Amino acid sequence: MPQRYFCGNAASRRCVLLLAMVLSGVASPGWAQVQRSFINEGFELPVLSSDTAAAECSVETSSDEVPGWETTHPDMTGRGNCASPSYKSGRLIELRKGSSSGVVARQGAAYAELNAAVPSRIYQNICLQKGETIRWQFSHRGRLGTDVAQLNITSGNSSTEPVVDITSGTDGTFEVPTQHQNNLVLFHHDVSAQPHMAGANPTGWVDYAGSFAYGGETGAASLGFESISAAGGDKAYGNFLDGVQIGITPFVDFVSAATAARESEGNNLPRLRINGNVTTAFDVVVRIVGGTAIGPGGATGAAVDYSTPSGTDTLTIRIPAGLYDGAGAGSLIALPVSIIKDSVAEPGKTIRFAIQEAPGPLPSYLRASNAACGDAPVVESEYTIIDGGLDLARAVGEPVPVAGSLSQYDVAYTVRASNATGAELAYDLSDALATDPGIGSVSVQSLSCSSSGSVSSCGDNLPGKLPAGAGPWKLNQTRRSLESGAVDTYTLVVRFSVLPAAGVRACAGAGTGLFGLATATVLNGTPASVQSEACVDTPPTARVMLTQQVASRVASTDQFQVKITSGGATAGMATTAGAATSASTAQIVVPAGAALQFTEVLKANGSGPDLVPDGYVAELSCTNGSAGSTTALPSGAGTATASALQWPAITPAAGDLLDCTVVSTARPPKLVVGLEASAKHSEPGKTVNYVITVGNAGPVATTAPIQVRDVVSAGLTLGSLPAGCTASGQTVSCEIAAGLPGRAPGAVTAVGRAAEIRFTIPVTVTPGATSGGNTVQVWGGGDPACTEASPCSASASFSLPAPGARPVPVDSRSMLGLLGMALAAFAALQLRGRSARRPG
Repeated sequence: MPQRYFCGNAASRRCVLLLAMVLSGVASPGWAQVQRSFINEGFELPVLSSDTAAAECSVETSSDEVPGWETTHPDMTGRGNCASPSYKSGRLIELRKGSSSGVVARQGAAYAELNAAVPSRIYQNICLQKGETIRWQFSHRGRLGTDVAQLNITSGNSSTEPVVDITSGTDGTFEVPTQHQNNLVLFHHDVSAQPHMAGANPTGWVDYAGSFAYGGETGAASLGFESISAAGGDKAYGNFLDGVQIGITPFVDFVSAATAARESEGNNLPRLRINGNVTTAFDVVVRIVGGTAIGPGGATGAAVDYSTPSGTDTLTIRIPAGLYDGAGAGSLIALPVSIIKDSVAEPGKTIRFAIQEAPGPLPSYLRASNAACGDAPVVESEYTIIDGGLDLARAVGEPVPVAGSLSQYDVAYTVRASNATGAELAYDLSDALATDPGIGSVSVQSLSCSSSGSVSSCGDNLPGKLPAGAGPWKLNQTRRSLESGAVDTYTLVVRFSVLPAAGVRACAGAGTGLFGLATATVLNGTPASVQSEACVDTPPTARVMLTQQVASRVASTDQFQVKITSGGATAGMATTAGAATSASTAQIVVPAGAALQFTEVLKANGSGPDLVPDGYVAELSCTNGSAGSTTALPSGAGTATASALQWPAITPAAGDLLDCTVVSTARPPKLVVGLEASAKHSEPGKTVNYVITVGNAGPVATTAPIQVRDVVSAGLTLGSLPAGCTASGQTVSCEIAAGLPGRAPGAVTAVGRAAEIRFTIPVTVTPGATSGGNTVQVWGGGDPACTEASPCSASASFSLPAPGARPVPVDSRSMLGLLGMALAAFAALQLRGRSARRPG
């Protein structure tokens, strides 16, 4: 099988490099910070030596003796017959060399056995980014028969998840690998298996390869191999492993976010930090994205401060194939920029560099931190060209919203003090804000300092907690001594709130935006004082106010609460109280572009759980005081959820001034009417009762009398009417006084579940009746939906005999006679049947 990734054979550069470093006493790469490559993939370290003529040996030794590899094997005392290293106690890893048991290594001289004293997992911890592709290759062999092993992965607090299961015999036979998908393994590519051949004969080893997409969170992950089962029945034998090759994309970032040097020297340029195994050379593209220094393409006639190989603002740095650890000198590459010297004395100038993303779905490098796994990478670095003295450079980042707050932001200010005098300088440093008057409270959240090129760290000379307010703040506790060529970088994180009042948002000097000024007092040099200012615009915001108005109440104790929320955070809330008919959030500040949600709930008796105000009609209306704004405003009755009434989300634009009002009006009475007949069928001379039911399914009592009109069919004679009802011909009229109670909020709106009144209207069927139909109508009570012109109604009926049909009178004597005749006839038929069956 072709070697796809790296360490293609025992003489490959990477396999030999690490071994050579150990044998020669050269320190191995600085893997401790961020490991981005597998180490000792062929198990060639420690070097095994034997005192036997056949030079075969094996050893179970502590994982501390095996560079790169860790294991889940329990602490035990090892065994072995190697002269060096000797077996040791600890978490055991078993290594073998030579033709032990008739097996030679697939690669190099040594290989591992997953079943040491007991089956176990061996692994390495590497830094991975979510979504990246991991390429893998290894060789596996059974020892006494068919063995099963697994490549698997663990990330953070997750359990170990399988990547692929492989099954190999002792003669190159294998089963198709079993691929897995889970929360850490999203999908696979090009999984394959192939027996390794020595000429025309299999060596017993099977080479496996493939790749998968990593689905875990960015951070340290454990990738390893585990024994699943082994032939022979002895747990201490089985699963030979060799030729492990893990391919992941190298990390690239800057060593430091700031460097400086004197113009006369032009050194100490920003350095790229490369970390990983580079199998094919690639280019890292760095662009010059800002700064005050003038470079290629500057204004005609302007003095140029630096040059680049391309004569443009783009640098292309070729990274040769090789192993890079992100720490050693060979992994740190200075940018190819030349500083131009002149005799003109001028203030310090800066060049800001930015590493560009590598193109394509499988990039040649990733911009990621080589300082700590998962940290933000240093993708921009600023270089200061100093003409002499202490140079001060103040910068400010973009404001970041504070989680859980809509009006607070954190902003990071950096102040860099650079010494390019050729001698040590001492200074004191202070910083102060002179911001937009629309800024409210200001407090310092943190202060830190890092030093580049300095013997002592400025972080050891910071003051205690800085006072609230806009400063000035003294940033060093005592005078700071800065060596020649060194840079101190102070980072000040300040939290501020934005007031509803309009301010001067755009930067235009002191008193606008988030303006700040740093001042350094030089204690042993000139000039005696150096200042640097920086400003960023105040974040764009909108202002919004939500008001609750109550037009009428179902119950006098009903109260309402309105809220403005965004991303789960409550921006504003107002609750009515007592007999008050309005409550307001007042004007609040929200970030422009933040989605806002308006909600209303009912608080029965002013407290208790949130209820949907279904006994009320709500109407939202909004105005925008920002002329020309195109923000879509919510309106209307809203939508009921499980416990609230809510309106569609609104996304205000910068400068919007929204004033929204929810008006809640108690729903009116709602009349419901029912009519039933006491019989489904009747006939002349019989009496049937019509039962009229009138109820109020609304949330409030009726405010006016309810009128009931029942017109019975011709041929039905009215009987005695209930109290409150009168008759005129075939029409019955009844009246229900105002004040019929309504239902409780949340009750079912149907007759029988509301307050109700019943009337029983008896009718007697006459011989001339042709219909048992009846319709009742109701109106009034304050229900706008039931009026005299358009009443609410219900109908009922019973059936009558067909016209001309006459009942046949039958008395009891006649019935007995007929029954006797029928019985006599039946007995005669029985006797005749018996006679017919007698023999002749």
